[in-house]
Amino acid sequence: MCNLNERLLKRWQSFSESIKNQMSKILTQQTKSEISLNKFMESPTRSYEEISNNSSSNVPKTNSTQNKDQSSNNENTNDSSSVVSEIQKTPNKDQRSSQTVTRQSLIVGDSILKGVNKSGLKTDVDVLTCPGKKLHEIESNLSREIATKYNNIVVYAGGNDAASGSARSTLYNDVKSLIRDIRRKSESYAVYLCTVCPRIDTDVLPLNELLKRTGEDMNARIIDCHQAFVFGNGNTARHYYHRDGIHLNAKGTSALVTAINQQLPIARHGSGKGSVNEHPQIASFTNRSRWQQGNKCTVCGLRNHSAEDCYRNRWGAGGYSYYHGRYRKYRGQRRVMAPTMFPI
Repeated sequence: MCNLNERLLKRWQSFSESIKNQMSKILTQQTKSEISLNKFMESPTRSYEEISNNSSSNVPKTNSTQNKDQSSNNENTNDSSSVVSEIQKTPNKDQRSSQTVTRQSLIVGDSILKGVNKSGLKTDVDVLTCPGKKLHEIESNLSREIATKYNNIVVYAGGNDAASGSARSTLYNDVKSLIRDIRRKSESYAVYLCTVCPRIDTDVLPLNELLKRTGEDMNARIIDCHQAFVFGNGNTARHYYHRDGIHLNAKGTSALVTAINQQLPIARHGSGKGSVNEHPQIASFTNRSRWQQGNKCTVCGLRNHSAEDCYRNRWGAGGYSYYHGRYRKYRGQRRVMAPTMFPI
C-alpha cells in the first residue's frame, strides 16, 4: 500500500508540474502579444495619401507644379474668407428676434370670430378677437397688435355698435378712422370689410349698407358674409347660431370662413374661389330653386322642402325649437287642432 501511494503521489506531482509549465508558456505568449500590440498602437499610422505625398515630395517640382500649388493656396484662402464673411452675415438669435416677421393675413373682429379654429387656417394667417368691443376699441387694440406686418387685414366689426344703438354718422366715422389707422401703418395693406351676419338683437341691414358705402369711399374691398346666412326667401339660417341668436356655432363659423375664403384664400384646404359648394342648401334657396338635395323632411316625409319650412310647423307654438331644429313635444306628429276658416 505504501508503494502504491508513493506512485500515485509522484504521478500527481508530475501532472501538476506539466500544467504549471503550460500555463506559464501561455502567460508569456499573452504578455508578448500585448507588448507588441501596444507598440503598434503607439506608433503613428500614415495614410496612403501621406505616403504618396512624401514620395512625390522627393521628386523636384517644376514650374507648372509650383504655379498649381500657389493657385490652390489662393483658392483655399479665398474659401476661408468667404466662409468667415458668410458667418458674419448670418444673424444671431437676438438679431432674428428683433427682425419683424412678415405675415400674410390678419382677421380682426368681435366675439363672432371666437369660434374660428386656427388649425383650419393657413400658417401665415392670424386671428385677433376682441369680445364685446366696438369699432373704436378694436382700432386701439389693432394699433398695438400690428407690430408684425401683414399684407391683408380683414375686419369683421360693427355688430356691437349697431346693437348698442350707435348713430349712423358715428358708425361711418368710426369705420373711416379704422381704415385710416390701418393705412397709416402702411399703404401696402389691403383692407377687407366684412358685412355683418344677421343677429337677433338688432337689424344689421342698415349697418351692412353703411359698410358697403364706406368701403367704396375708402377704397376697401367688401366681403359679403351676410348672404351666407340668409336664404333666398329672406329667412335666416337658424341652424348656424347658438341659443342666443347672436353667436355662431361650429357650422356657422365654417360658413363665415368659407365666405371670407371666397374673396381671400385663408383656409388650409380648398381653393379660394369656392369651387366646391360647402353649403348646398343655401345655394338652392338663393337660386329660388326647389329642395333638390335629397334631404327628407322629418315632419311630413316629403323631399321638396326642409323641416324648417314645413307647413305643419306653423300650426301653433311649441312644436318646433327655434334654434336647434329639434321637435320637443310634437316630433313627427300632426297637431290635433288645425286652423279653420270659420270660428266654431
